[in-house]
Amino acid sequence: MLVLPLAAMNAVTPSVDLKAPIESHSIPSQFTDFNQLGAFEGIVTQIDPTGGVRNAIGTFQNASYYEVGYTTAYQTVVENQMATDDGYVSFAQLEVAGRSIYPTGRVGGAAAALTVMISPIVVLPANPADLNLRVPTLVEAQILADEIVAVYEADLGIEFERLTTAKLPTWVYYNFESTYYIDQQADFFYIQFISMPDASDGSAALSAMQSRFSGLGGFMDLLEGSSWPVDRTDFAETLLFDHVSEHNWYYSDAMNPLYITNNLMRPHVRADVSHADYVETVNTGVLAMAGFDVPNHLNDGEGTETYSLKQHVGYTGDIESKMFQDQSINSISTVVAVTPSLLEIEGMSEYWDYVDKDFTFNAPGSIGLPTGQTIPGDSTAEEIIQAMMVSFPQIYAMQLNQSIGYWDTNMFDSLIDSLWASAGPFPDLREYFLEFDWSMVFTTYPVEELNQDALRLIMDEMGINPDSLFDTINETMFEDDPMRALVEAFIRSLDSYHLLDILVNTTYSNPLTLEGYINEYITNIESFLTNVTGVSLPSSYETKEAFAALIEDHFGLVLQGLWDAMATFVGDTTSIKAAVQAMVDPTHLADETVPYFWADLYSSVVTEYDYGMYINFEMPVYTGSPDPWDPPLLWLTTEDIVLTFDLDISSLTFDGPHLTITKSVPQQMTIDTAATVTITVENLGDATAYDLKILDGISAGFDVEKQYYWNVPTLAAGGTWTETFQITPEEAGTFAVIPAILCYFNVSLDTFDSTDMLNWDGAAMYTASAIGGDIRVTTGLDVSIIMIIAGASGVVIIIVVIAILKKKK
Repeated sequence: MLVLPLAAMNAVTPSVDLKAPIESHSIPSQFTDFNQLGAFEGIVTQIDPTGGVRNAIGTFQNASYYEVGYTTAYQTVVENQMATDDGYVSFAQLEVAGRSIYPTGRVGGAAAALTVMISPIVVLPANPADLNLRVPTLVEAQILADEIVAVYEADLGIEFERLTTAKLPTWVYYNFESTYYIDQQADFFYIQFISMPDASDGSAALSAMQSRFSGLGGFMDLLEGSSWPVDRTDFAETLLFDHVSEHNWYYSDAMNPLYITNNLMRPHVRADVSHADYVETVNTGVLAMAGFDVPNHLNDGEGTETYSLKQHVGYTGDIESKMFQDQSINSISTVVAVTPSLLEIEGMSEYWDYVDKDFTFNAPGSIGLPTGQTIPGDSTAEEIIQAMMVSFPQIYAMQLNQSIGYWDTNMFDSLIDSLWASAGPFPDLREYFLEFDWSMVFTTYPVEELNQDALRLIMDEMGINPDSLFDTINETMFEDDPMRALVEAFIRSLDSYHLLDILVNTTYSNPLTLEGYINEYITNIESFLTNVTGVSLPSSYETKEAFAALIEDHFGLVLQGLWDAMATFVGDTTSIKAAVQAMVDPTHLADETVPYFWADLYSSVVTEYDYGMYINFEMPVYTGSPDPWDPPLLWLTTEDIVLTFDLDISSLTFDGPHLTITKSVPQQMTIDTAATVTITVENLGDATAYDLKILDGISAGFDVEKQYYWNVPTLAAGGTWTETFQITPEEAGTFAVIPAILCYFNVSLDTFDSTDMLNWDGAAMYTASAIGGDIRVTTGLDVSIIMIIAGASGVVIIIVVIAILKKKK
């Protein structure tokens, strides 16, 4: 998954040269056959109400048809492997990022990852009775991968280290004229490489990616812009090596790159020339995408704002579609924009179809949703998107509610009695975990090799101390089963901090002993985190009493009642069972948890935005005519594409509560000097919001004392809620500050009834503060360090970093 880079730029409203009108041209293709497609391409621009700009440009094309120069060397390597070896590279996926965001919140420099798949080969000799399957060994597969990696290294000017090699056992079936068959399981290999170059080599690699992508033509020409923010761009490229003959069922004389994906898991057939119709030809498909993110790029001025990607990146030519540049074959082109209200897209052809909120397919029947629900066939695009963004979470909420409903209040009684009302004996679970055969866990995609040095490098970049893990690895086991060795080393590392002591039978078998040990156990957890990751637990996690208060405040579950019952245990488990029963009561538990999944994601976020898409053919709309849908495709050349919109969303009308959240950090900070962070929530809607909760986190590199989350019962229409806290940067470097997350409801949670949830007129709303601008941190020697306020791309990073609220000195 790509992490879009975060631009370290000052907030500025760029000057957009808006011509009225912008000159553009577009005429139909000579072909109407959708199979005769050589490329797909698109531009996507998203602008948020804070002025942050995100752009992505991509293309998927038949590189062999268009004679893309740089792909020739890769195809040559693959064709040579197909001709002589026992395997070949069937696809290669490359990602080169200007910045790397790690789960601890640290932001590193440029990095690259390359994944290669090695497939076996079907050999069809002159005598078809000798039909056979060639499968490379592990070492042979790695050699084959190295051959294509060498081309990447030469093109990008960086060195890759092999990180992992994994096997993917797959069934291979092939028949020759229904007489001779191959029907067996064979090993495909996934081999991953990484590169963490220094600043100079990283910059060169990013420039090389910019150059190769700009050569793909069409909309990708924009990457030639002299101001393209290369060091804040993520590049992703997949090369697919297609192989077809007239006698396999994947054959097509069309150049459509989508057909190339059909052959990914089908081995190449090396046919003797005597079987001319079975000799396969090779084409290369290239899927390329480049994206960058510039926070606070635009300021909200009087009236509307404008934005031009072309002018932003300093491109001077006309914007041309791929089909305009090569009219011998069709291509599909799209331009998508998502902005605050009043969106207009200027510079596009009036003959291209425009899909906006009001577009409808005008279907004669109902439209089925993936959830199984239906909506009227004449629903607009806005209504379809809204239905999906509401129905998906609500279906999950109903499933969760049903699952909780099966719970029995007394479901843990027998377990409690077997543990604490019997004489035992009790197994030592610590020894069980230490002696468990973890190889049984990794059987689906077995990792055959893992590079310790490369993994150490990654952990160092993340700010994680790798010594506690690697110093305990069984090297002999690592050679045979690296994943098992890693897991067992991790278990031993946990045990070295006494984190498995809670599983010792003399501890867990006595509730009085266990209750008295929990705070010591939490201290051990904090010691592990401090020594391994450099962070410590939030104050709400530092004791079992504080954690119980958090759980009761957030979920209404009285965990402290369990602690009290365990602390007064004298042989009778009645009070312990009563405390657990109170927490697992299905109705109470459902009332406290299910409403958070009964969410209206559309009203939470999308209502702030306008959106539209231009596409170079007429979208299918039901007319009742029996004539087939076969629209012409159109090319485009235009002087510019300019978006007009209004960043100020306060003028919009929102039905019900609609909350926004902002998180501001001073632009200037000094190491060891505290600064104030302000979180502000505003209700722009026309009704009261209920049960508001803010969840916020700070990355490593800062010292901070604050709550895990804040909550207020209501916020009236037009109201504002503000929270502030102090942070102190402790070290130089680049760090990510996680956006604050806000949850609220349109009615009081007290009105929710899990036994009648379908009639509840409430819903959870979620939003988050925008990806902010940059802050400048100076050391005591006045050496400037740029830090990025960023949103992590992905829930995993948010979950990990959200708990990192204080870094110890």
